[in-house]
Amino acid sequence: MVRSLMQNRNYLTLMIGQLVSTFGNNLYAIALPWFVYATTGSKADLAIVSMAGALPQVLGLFTGVFVDRWPKLRILMLADVIRMILCGCMAAIAAFRPALWPIVILTLLLQVVGTFFGPAAGAIVPSIVSQDEISQAVGFEQSTTATVQLLGMLSGGSLLSVLGAPLLFAFDGISFAVSAISVWLMPFRRTSEATASPKTSHPFWSSFREGLQMFARSKFLLLTLIAASFVNFAFAPFDLVLTAWVKGPLHGSAFDLGLVNASFFLGVIVGGVTLNAIMKRCTIRWIFFVSLISTGLATGLMGIWVSAVVDCLIALWMGFMIGTLNGGFSALASRYIPAEARGRAFGTIGALFSMATPLGMAIFGLVITHSPLRDALFAMGSLGTAGGLLYLLPIREDLANAFSPRGDDTPMLNAGETPQASP
Repeated sequence: MVRSLMQNRNYLTLMIGQLVSTFGNNLYAIALPWFVYATTGSKADLAIVSMAGALPQVLGLFTGVFVDRWPKLRILMLADVIRMILCGCMAAIAAFRPALWPIVILTLLLQVVGTFFGPAAGAIVPSIVSQDEISQAVGFEQSTTATVQLLGMLSGGSLLSVLGAPLLFAFDGISFAVSAISVWLMPFRRTSEATASPKTSHPFWSSFREGLQMFARSKFLLLTLIAASFVNFAFAPFDLVLTAWVKGPLHGSAFDLGLVNASFFLGVIVGGVTLNAIMKRCTIRWIFFVSLISTGLATGLMGIWVSAVVDCLIALWMGFMIGTLNGGFSALASRYIPAEARGRAFGTIGALFSMATPLGMAIFGLVITHSPLRDALFAMGSLGTAGGLLYLLPIREDLANAFSPRGDDTPMLNAGETPQASP
């Protein structure tokens, strides 16, 4: 199956560009919090920048509707070009006139553009692979992406120490340029589905309501929304807490931070490789339950031992659990969502699932400035575990209903597709 994916020129071309962009994004992700904390020495400033990156996620409620109406590959290319320019501006500011608020504004704008890119990318993949290949494509994409993220984190720590944050911001801009070129080179770009705007007679607000109605049709999706709110509230500040933890109690370097993050992505790789086998043997409820409980407990344990080795092992396990959870949900959603609704479906789900992130960032931003970091890790782990316990509620796994206008268990299908069995 992987061999057939590698023979798919559209999928392969898109993946190459996305992997290059992912590598650049990880250089950016490790450089930004370290640069802010090293420059200002303030955990409050670190929280402000992190919140600026989290706030735009709620825009997915609206941007997904536009994605369904606009040519998706043009959205990808335009988003990459804009983000390339923004990264160039951030590199210049960091190099010549370091200041907090320009960095905050640029971080905000980068994430706003990303709310268009994410749903468009999620909508493209199911259109360029067969229905039978979706789970394999999601697992392969997750594993290869995590591999690049691992390499980005490992090399990012070293490059940050040697080259400095401004050059890493510039490298991220270059990676967006490569991603835009890869989209331009896709054979799929010449087809009508990619270049023409979908014709729709539905007004904007009607399409917006359709995205929200998914949660009214499926109690299990609504339960998942509530659980995701717990988890995203709890883990919103994880990156900034981890940065402060490594630089503070661990007395580590940027390379140490990269090593812990790399361990997490190594776990995601294993989760992606084993995703197809896990989904054949476990229900989505069991995957969600075990993943969230394990991740919550692991986060609490991270604050007990002040050891980089232990933190790497914990991060490895967390990555495996989160990779399995995210991959499982993405595979099922991609299978059931019809092509004409993927933009608003992915946008709405992503926005609502992350709605609690800015609030978590704000509250835990205050917590870590007035309390020991180990207390913050324990509180985050407790809330994450609570999210997993919600799956003990006796609610039927009716996820297929969310994407069916009839409200039954039959997913909406595209022309020429055959029905798939409900999970």
